[in-house]
This record gives sequence, C-alpha cells and structure tokens, in this order.
Amino acid sequence: MKKIITWLSLLTIVLGVFIPSVSAADTSSDTQSIINSNELKVDVTHKLTDKGISWTIDYSKEAKEKQRLKFRLTSSEQEVVFPKKKNWQQVEEWFTEVDDNKSSNGTISLVTEEDLSELFLEVQIDTEETDNILSKELQGPHLLDFPKTESTSESSNEMENNLDVSESLLNEERVDSINQPNALRSLAAPSLRAAIPYQDPFTYSSTNEGVFPESWTNQFLNGSTINTNQEDTTRNFDYGKTYNGPPANKNIIGGTNSFLNGYHKHPNPDKTDDRSSVLTKKIVKPTTNPNQFEISVDVISGASEVAKPVDVVFVIDKSGSMQKNISGTDVGFDNYNSRWQMTKRSLDKLSKSLLAQGNDVRLSAVSFGSDWSSSSGNTAVWAENSNFNGSPFTNNATAFMNNTIITTNPTTSGTPTYMGVELGTKILQENARSEAKKFLIVLTDGMATFYPSTTNPQGISSAIVTNPAGKRIFKLAAGKFLGDGSESGNNPRDAYNGTISYLDSRIYNSAYYDKVNEFSKYSIGLGATGTYIPGTLAAIGKDGQFDAQSESDLNKAIESISRVIRGYEDVFTLGTATDPMSQYVDLVGGKVSNIRFDALTLKDGTPNVLQVIGENESNFPVYAQTVKTNAKFEDNTIKLSEINLSGSESERTGIRFTYTVELKEEYRDGKFYPANGPTSAKAFNYDESVSFAVPSVRADVFDLPIIKDWQDDENHWNKRQDITIQLESKVGSGNWTKVTGKTVTIPKNATGKDLEHVFSNLAKKDASGQIINYRVVETSAGSKRVLGYHDPSYDKEQVNANTENKLITIRNKLMSTPIEFVKVNGGREKLEGVVFTLSAEGKTEIIQEVTSDKDGKVMFDAVPIGKYVLTEKTSLEGYEPIKPIQIEVKQNETTGNLEIIGLPENKEVINKLKDFELKVAKVDQDNQPVLGVEFELTNLADGAKVKLQADDVNGNLFTFSSLKPGNYELKETVTPNNYVGLEQPIKISIGESGKVTIDGKDDVATVTLGEKNTIEIQVANTLKGLLPSTGGSGTKAYLIGTLVISSLIACLGMYYFYRNHRGGRVK
Repeated sequence: MKKIITWLSLLTIVLGVFIPSVSAADTSSDTQSIINSNELKVDVTHKLTDKGISWTIDYSKEAKEKQRLKFRLTSSEQEVVFPKKKNWQQVEEWFTEVDDNKSSNGTISLVTEEDLSELFLEVQIDTEETDNILSKELQGPHLLDFPKTESTSESSNEMENNLDVSESLLNEERVDSINQPNALRSLAAPSLRAAIPYQDPFTYSSTNEGVFPESWTNQFLNGSTINTNQEDTTRNFDYGKTYNGPPANKNIIGGTNSFLNGYHKHPNPDKTDDRSSVLTKKIVKPTTNPNQFEISVDVISGASEVAKPVDVVFVIDKSGSMQKNISGTDVGFDNYNSRWQMTKRSLDKLSKSLLAQGNDVRLSAVSFGSDWSSSSGNTAVWAENSNFNGSPFTNNATAFMNNTIITTNPTTSGTPTYMGVELGTKILQENARSEAKKFLIVLTDGMATFYPSTTNPQGISSAIVTNPAGKRIFKLAAGKFLGDGSESGNNPRDAYNGTISYLDSRIYNSAYYDKVNEFSKYSIGLGATGTYIPGTLAAIGKDGQFDAQSESDLNKAIESISRVIRGYEDVFTLGTATDPMSQYVDLVGGKVSNIRFDALTLKDGTPNVLQVIGENESNFPVYAQTVKTNAKFEDNTIKLSEINLSGSESERTGIRFTYTVELKEEYRDGKFYPANGPTSAKAFNYDESVSFAVPSVRADVFDLPIIKDWQDDENHWNKRQDITIQLESKVGSGNWTKVTGKTVTIPKNATGKDLEHVFSNLAKKDASGQIINYRVVETSAGSKRVLGYHDPSYDKEQVNANTENKLITIRNKLMSTPIEFVKVNGGREKLEGVVFTLSAEGKTEIIQEVTSDKDGKVMFDAVPIGKYVLTEKTSLEGYEPIKPIQIEVKQNETTGNLEIIGLPENKEVINKLKDFELKVAKVDQDNQPVLGVEFELTNLADGAKVKLQADDVNGNLFTFSSLKPGNYELKETVTPNNYVGLEQPIKISIGESGKVTIDGKDDVATVTLGEKNTIEIQVANTLKGLLPSTGGSGTKAYLIGTLVISSLIACLGMYYFYRNHRGGRVK
C-alpha cells in the first residue's frame, strides 16, 4: 500500500512539473482572417486547452457556379490529420468537399499537440472545369497564429515547490520508485533539468510572396564577402540591422554592423557577463543550380570565468568487477580491454590535460573496496586516498599516475560505494583550498554491495586509519557495515537503499560537511548495468551523470567534465542540435556524408577574427571531429550530438555545418518557403535552447503568356478543332524536350479569354546556371497541324527570362481553295448564265451562289476542307439540269496542300439538251390537212426507227418524241392516191446546241427550247394535176412568181404535163 501511495504521489508531482497548468495558461481564443471576399470567407480560431491547441476553421462560400472547397494543413513537426466530417473527404493531402456546390458554410475543428510551433493552411477552390481558381495569394500557404502561454508567478513558484517536494520524496522512498527498471535512466543525455519544449522566437511574414523572416535581407555570404541576391531567391534574417530580439543581434567582429559580423546572442540566464552568451547564425545562399541552396549553421560557445584554483578528487571503484571488459566478461585486470585499464588510460589523458603548465589545478585520487578471505569471507570495507608528501593533492601528472592507488591493480572485492564518496567529500572539505573550485568525480562499474546500517550508520569517521607509503587507508571492520558483497538476492536493493539514505543524510548533508554544497559532483557508470545503477549515479552525481558503455563513452565523459574543470567553464557542453528539413525541400544527397563541417574560433582582437578550419585540414580539432563522427540524418532531420564548445581569455570555439537543399518541384512557384523547420540547439549545462532564424528560399521563375489566334473568319466554316499546346525547353544548342506538366488544351469552341493561357513558374536557369529557352508546340489529335489549316505559326520561335515581351501568339490560318470549272453543252460550247450553288453536305444552307460567265467559267472562292454538294440552281432553256455533284476538299497528309475530289475530268460540267419532239403537219397546197399519209423517222446513227404517235383528232399531225441531238431521216411511207408523195426523204439534223436544220437549211423548221424542246415542220402534198405547194408563205410567193414567169412561156402545155408528173416537198 505504501508503494502505491508513493507512486501516486510521484505521478502527481511529475504531472505538476511537466504538464502546464490549464489555469496558468492564457486560454483566450484568437481569430485570424485568412480570406475575406464576397464569395469566400475563411477564418481560423485557436485556443489552448488541456488537450493541446484547439483549431477551428470557419468557412462560408457563396459562388455563381458550382465549386468544391479544399483545405490542407501542413507542419514540418508533426502530421496534421483532419477529423471525419459529413460531406467532406480526405483526398491525398487535401480535405475536400465531396460534392460541387454554389453555397456552403460550416466549421472544421481539430486539435494539435501543444508544443507545435509551425502550422500552415492552404485553400483551394476547384470548379467542374478548372483546378484551383484562387490566386496564389489567396491559396497560401498561410502561416497560422499560435496561442501564447504565460505562466503566472504563482505557477512558477508551484513548480519550484513541486521540484523540491519531488526531490525529498525520491530521497525518502527511492527504493519503491526505482524498482521499475530504468525508471530514472536518462544518462545518454545527462542533464537533470526539465526539458522545455522549443518555441521559435522569431517572427515570420506570410504574404503573397510567401513566408520569410519579418526582418529579412536578400544578402548572403560568399566566404567573407557580402553579396546581394539580384534574383531575390533567398531571404535571410538581417543580421546587419539592430535587432533587440530576443535573441538580440550582436556584432562579433567589431566595426560597422553588417550581415557578415552579425550573430544572434543567447545570454546564459545563470551568468551576467556578455562572454557567456552563445552565438548562433543560420544563413542560406544561392548556388549555380537555381533550385538548390546552400545553408550554413553556426554555433559559437560563450565562456564564463570560474573561481581559481581548482581542486579535484577522483573516486575510483577498485572492486573485483573492474577486471571485466565492458561487456562483463572476465579478462583480467592487466588486459588492455579491462575496465581497470580503460580507467587508467582515461585518467592519464585527463591528468595531463588538467595539470598542463599554467593551470592552477590539483588532483587527488580515492579508491574503495573490501577485504576478503576464503575462510572468513568479507572482513572489512575500506577507502583510501593518495598521499603526495603529506598532501592528498598533487599538481604533477606523473606523480598522480604513479600513485599506488592507480598503479596497484584491484583485488577480489565488493563495492562499498559510500566509503569512497565520503572519503572524497572529506578530503575536499578538509584539504581543498578555500578559494578553489572543488570537484568530486566518482567512477564505478556496478551496484553497491556494502552499505551502512540505517539505524547506526558508521562511515569514515568510525574507520581505523592507517598510513602506508603513498596513501592513507580508512577501514571498517566486520560488524560496522551491512551487505554480503554480492549482486544477488535482496542485497543490491538493500545496499542501494542504505547507500542513498547515507548519501542524503550524512555525506551530502551540510550539517556534517558544511562545504559540501560548494562541490560540483559528477558520476560515471563504466559498463554498469542493473536496476539500481541509474538511481545510484543520479544520487551521487548531483551535477551530472554519464553512462559509459564503451571506452569512447568514457573518454567523452571525462572530456566533458574536464571542460568544466579548466580555467573557463564551457557554456555549451554535451550539446545537441536539431535541424529539420522543411516539407518544401530535400537534403541534396540525403545522407549525413553530404554535410560539411568546419571548426570555428572567435579570437579576441581589434577587430576580432573568426577563424574557419575545414574538416579536411590537418589541424581540424578533436571536438569538431567528434561532432562530425556522431552526426546523423534521420527523420528528414540533421541531428548533432557531443557538441562540446569551450572558451578562454582570448578565444571561443564553435562549430559550423553546411549542407545543400533542393526546393521540391511542386513548390517551384516563385513563392518563398522556409528552408527548415524550427532549428535549435541544447546543451548539458545551459538552461534554454538556443535558436536559429530560419531562412526562406524560392525558385527563380517567370511566367510565359500565350494567345491563340484563329484566322478563319470568326470560325465561319466551323472547322476548328481542340488543340493542345506543349511547352518545350532547351539549353544552348541542345535538343528541345517537353516540359513535364506544362500543356494546355484549348477547346475548339473557346473564345475571348479562353484563348489565352499562362505557363507559370518556369525556371529561368538549369541546374548548371545556364539560361533555359522555351518554345510552344501545337498539336491537334496528335497531328502537328489542325486539319484544314496551315501549319501553325509562332510570332516568336523561342523566349527566355530575358526576353522583353514574352507573349507568344500562335496563329492558325484556315486554308481554302477555289472550286473552278467550265459550263459547256454536249458540243463543248461554253454556256453563259447557268446558276450554281454550293452547300455543305447534309446542309440546306447555301454557302455560295455563282453564275457562269460568257466563257462558261464558274468559280466558288475560298472553300475550305469539307464535303460539299454542287447544285445547278438555274439551267439554260432547253437543257437538262445536271444532277447534284458530291465534291470533297481534302488536305494531303504529306504536302498539306488542299485537293478537290469530285469534279469531272478537265473540269468541264456538261449540260445536255432535253429530248426533242418532232411535230410534222401534213397539208395540201392550200394548207388543208391531208389525211391517210404515213411517215417513218429513222435515226441515221443506228438505223433505229423512231416511234410515231399520230394525232387522233386531225389525222394529219405526226409526233416523234425522245429525239436526242443527231441526224434523222423523215420518209413518207404512204401517200393518198390523189396526192403526189415525197420524192426524197427529208434530212433533219439536231445539233448539241439546239440548232436544227432541215435539208441543211436552218430557217425551215420552227424550233422551241423550253420546258419541252419541239421542232415543228409542215410537209405539203398537192393534188395530182395541180402545181405543187411546199413550205410556208415564202414558198407560196416563190410559186406565184414561177407561175407568172411560166405564163410567159409559150409551151404551157409541156409545163403542165411536167408539173403533173412531179411530187411535193416540205411546205
């Protein structure tokens, strides 16, 4: 029950120490307006709660078209996840509305961890046709404000009280709490101070340009030369300006303040002198690769003078386990790998370092162990101290290492730790110089196995003292101590409990050793393992504990302590640095080997000088090599450890690490992005983290506008097609290559602004720093030309960042060709006045209407590709109109020229005459119908007889139909008996032009061209005994003239006889 109560008490205390009190925090809500427009409002409210930072995103959207709102929260410190919400969904990195809508509003709430120091919000709106219609400024990322926590003085006092209570409870009931394995084990980072979550103290601007330090400059360093970034791709904190911080700027060189000699100064709150301040600087500079940037980080130690001289007591475990190696295997005390030999080598290095000429340091050695015999068992426990001519101290390194405590190997022995610690304390109390800084350093390799009684504790004051040569021995006989010397059963627990109790109540109690609080106490566990080791080391080493699981660890522990012992106390001991890459960049190379290290030395002078020693130089110091050796790159973060920086009267040491980052492709949009997450460093002996202002970088980009110019009479012919415009790039005389992700499709129905596009965020230079040239290439359905158009023309073959007017106009001119032909009749005679129309296939709308000219020429102007119908709208009288002609204008795939398909060969369109009807009227000499006559019409071309159709009414009219141009012969096959018949057939000729001749004469027949083509002739038969009568009125006049002349002829009778024996002709 006691154990449970103790644990609950401890839990309450720990929570009181490490969990901020809700009542002590400012939990008021603050609202930050992100977007405030007529169509979209986004506000973010934050509030610090006992669960972390509570965030609420309020949104309200009122749009004219359907849209989809999207949010993205990013942080380089932790993953931020949106909670589930109705009508919202997580799509990759974006939290987006499920459906497109015109109006929506609501809130999204989430909680992040309290120690989060950086959070960005991005907003997008997608429409049904376009991704993200928001401007870059509205989209973000927007750096969100954070709630400020202010601890009240009451809560601070409460924390201090809790710490005091915690310590007293741990002293009272350590055995209960330590039963949990490794409950207090944090020795790899040996500070006992409570960790304070790092908060970046610098202010950053978030504008449409991006995120960057509020106090910024585009200066950068090239060695010791200050340059100005003309491309403005980097923004560093302005170390050249007066900045009161915190942390404030400090000129570390002297002279005029500048970007070169400015650093951030981090005062040590435990010190008052300026030299104790740690100096930091983090800067970025451009490289030849416009997307890569070199970052360097400096940490320079401060130094504070400590009291001199210095007296140091080393308390050394000489138990039997010191013959083991670091892994716990017995190898013998003289074996090189034994813990004892490791200890001797470390002490040798340390003594030579501390007792170098000029250092007012004295060393003393104390060891502890037990006597044992096979017959009597453990007979005594003891502690012994070195004796140098009557003094436990020496300032001679050789004498120190030749003391019998160090030269004599341990023997079979248990571990009375308390004896060694008390003797060391006694020596510092009684023999150290009053003006000296006093150090107690205890090195042990295992758990205590002997301990004083809790009821009647006896220690050094009860011991029997002997003084053999070179040392003094304090020995307690059996009965004056407890424990069996083993690490089995309950002995380790009891020994731990008794030892801790004795330490707190006697050794470290000023009532017994009144100067003990002046001592600096450290403990080192060499290969030590076991449940009670962490608690033992923590109880002994009030000012620091070290867990050495290798000789290297031991050397580091000894070196760390020696830095404190030397003439100046390091302000930065056992330091660590954390430098995370931001989400916007990658570490070039991605390995720790891609990080370069330099050692820095700030030397006092007029002016001061900052010396830089590269990692490949022969004098690259050990402390810097240690940092390089232990550097890691994991979790996208550079992690440094074992940073031990020192100082003296005239100089201070530092470390610089340099690496290159590359801006990720998706963030090469011309906006500034932080190159890193919050960057900080911590030290074992420094209360607060030191900070670094994070620089920002951006890609050096430009925008390339294009415009599409269709030259096709405002798409009168409706021949446009969707086109794709691909951006290509090349450097120098290289080949053109497509730029990934830089294409745009312009729909065929696009007009106005939709014919314009901007290729944005184009890199000005390639990775080697050469100018990149760009061009655009148009395609349509995979072809280099739009069907029916000339190859596209570009008013600029290429542009680059230096081109003054970068607008590229892409012109597509519609190709067209005239459709020409000649209108002729069957005899190839040109026909004038024939009207033709041209219309698109399947359409009734007439595109053009043309009339043939006097030369029969017909020409339709400027006809583009397509299928058309040529129709003869108005034909000449007597001609059959042609059937509609299917015409296609095609583009030759090889030459690109237009071709016309469908026109007749020789481009002559022939009109043929309609068929003729031949009407023959049989009359006598008096124009009276003659009945009983029959005619036969023969086509002379093939001898075919033309069908006769007789007139049913008069019986003297004969019609022959379907006569085509050609030669015919008309015969009178039956003549009435009282009439004289035709002596010869009548020759009829019908020309292709409609010209008709009768017996070679063109004025005999009456020809009518029209809806029906007709030929009318009269054929006269005369009664026998009468003069013949042929033809019409002209023929009759001829006959009268002939009769008049004939009456003058004397031989009337002979003529009469001749007349009666001759037949009639066409009348």
